[in-house]
Amino acid sequence: MKIRSGFVSNSSSCSFCIMGEWLEEFNEELESKAYKLGLDIYSPPEMDGVYIGLDISKMGGDETKNQFSERAKKLFDELGIESNPSILSNAWYDG
Repeated sequence: MKIRSGFVSNSSSCSFCIMGEWLEEFNEELESKAYKLGLDIYSPPEMDGVYIGLDISKMGGDETKNQFSERAKKLFDELGIESNPSILSNAWYDG
């Protein structure tokens, strides 16, 4: 699988698949802590809230889905957010 991590100048689309949560309340302090913990954040246009979690590409080759979910849950615990992470995916076109 190829993962693009840089800016794509000819595209206004976004898609993702994470083990995480949808949060309606999110602030800059949480955002900073989440990035430091290695969590990924996706903010759809014209929606109040964010998708936050571990990108599926961060799942270890020998890691089960339950182990990956537990790893994500521990990161949410470190953020102070009670969570029961699940696989979430979404895509949108902004333009």
